[in-house]
Amino acid sequence: NPTDPCSMPVASRQKIFLQNSSYKALLLFSGRNRTNVTMWQNVLSIVLLVVGGVTFIVGGVGYFVWPVVLETQLRDELQLTNSSRSFDLWKETPIPMYLEVYMFNWTNPLETLSGKAKPNFVEMGPYTFTEHHSKVNLLWNNENNTITFNQVRRWHFVPEQSNGSLSDQVTNVNVIAMTVGNILKKNVPKALLPFIQPVMEKEESKVYVTKTVQELMFDGYSDNLLNIFQKLKNIIKIKIPFDKFGWFYQRNNSATYDGTFNMNTGASTLRELGDIQRWNFRGNGNVYTGQCDRVHGSTGELWPSNSASQNRITIFASDMCSSFSLSHAGTSEVEGVTTSVHDGDALTLDNGELSYDNKCYCSPSSGCPPTGARNVAKCRFGAPAYISFPHFYLADGVYAEKVTGLNASEEHHKLTISLDKITGIPLEVHARLQINILAESVPGLRFFNGLPGAYMPMLWFDQKARITSNLAGELRELTGLATYVEPSIVAVLVFGLVLLVVGLLIWFLGKKKTIPSSPLLSSNASDSS
Repeated sequence: NPTDPCSMPVASRQKIFLQNSSYKALLLFSGRNRTNVTMWQNVLSIVLLVVGGVTFIVGGVGYFVWPVVLETQLRDELQLTNSSRSFDLWKETPIPMYLEVYMFNWTNPLETLSGKAKPNFVEMGPYTFTEHHSKVNLLWNNENNTITFNQVRRWHFVPEQSNGSLSDQVTNVNVIAMTVGNILKKNVPKALLPFIQPVMEKEESKVYVTKTVQELMFDGYSDNLLNIFQKLKNIIKIKIPFDKFGWFYQRNNSATYDGTFNMNTGASTLRELGDIQRWNFRGNGNVYTGQCDRVHGSTGELWPSNSASQNRITIFASDMCSSFSLSHAGTSEVEGVTTSVHDGDALTLDNGELSYDNKCYCSPSSGCPPTGARNVAKCRFGAPAYISFPHFYLADGVYAEKVTGLNASEEHHKLTISLDKITGIPLEVHARLQINILAESVPGLRFFNGLPGAYMPMLWFDQKARITSNLAGELRELTGLATYVEPSIVAVLVFGLVLLVVGLLIWFLGKKKTIPSSPLLSSNASDSS
């Protein structure tokens, strides 16, 4: 039988035996080698998983613990106490501040009042003033971690930085006349208005005036129409505490004009630092309804430490008797410090058209103006005043359509503030707002006939400040550790996660590799028998 091994020559049988033995030895060696590789894969995966897990846990703990450590480090410097570094910087303005004022000159009042043309305006200025803030009448309230204070603001004209002088003549609507008309319309029965007309004619006033910048800003101007309030004091309950009108009349160096503030000192947590709790001893402004009337937000000098990371931040403006919010708009660098930028947007002065939450800024008696201007009449002694961005930037088109001569620009008219990303300290500010007066007729009073029913721009300002290089250097020293620690913690977290992923990947690959040596040896053994 040729297939019978016993019948084969001895040489042939030895050859077959050697071949089978070599194959088995090769299989055994290969299997052992694969076993060694698998073992090392298991060891490597375990090492990576352990190291990666520990690294990830350390990074995770650091991620949650570091903010507490940082706040503890910063609290001694930033919280408001008699001995903290921030106290001296807050009590007296530490950096140069400027107020640039742009006046609007009404060039065609006669044509407008006769119905022949829209009001046309020419911008004048800027008239630049240095601005200095100081806090007085300080009262510490340790039981609720607040401080009560008054603010004194001082302005000084800087001719060399101005385009014009304080003697420049400006024509615009008579704010006193517009205020009288608005108050009469809302407080005097319509049947009595015709009897007031002779009184107004006797006062020899006009619906527009031409005054110097000095008069319009600080000196103020008088108008006989103010006498009407005295004659009708039993009917008109609103009391105007001024004998003249000027945008800054009796305000320069006054400790009472801005009111009395109660502010959080950040003693319990820096996330409440600088938040206004009460104004004029009230938790609301007594001007609007609901949440819109609540006193809250920063005055712009001290901010909660987490402000830079918020989508929206809030400013309380005593001139508006209310707050407004700014939206996060990216990052920038000021004097070598990375900042978080927040800008005024369409929601900042919305009246409910874009967000229902802003509906409470509407007046129950006057209704809702188009979005982009806030009615502050009740805050300004009955004057029909509205606050917008300069040149009606981001406002409803109806405002600009009723006048000519305006040209809104994001670059020049955007309100923006840059906060340090770690502490929330403001490094650069451009607070840009515009004051407008609604000039409209009053039924029953011929005195106001011909007024265009337009929101007349009176002036806009840019209150600006930028941190000095010396103060920026001190800030970098204060936050230097945080600048490196936070990225390092993130790097540790990412590194630990990478090790975990690689370890798991190696472990799964090792589990998939099986060595089929036993079946092959068994099969070959049976074939050779």
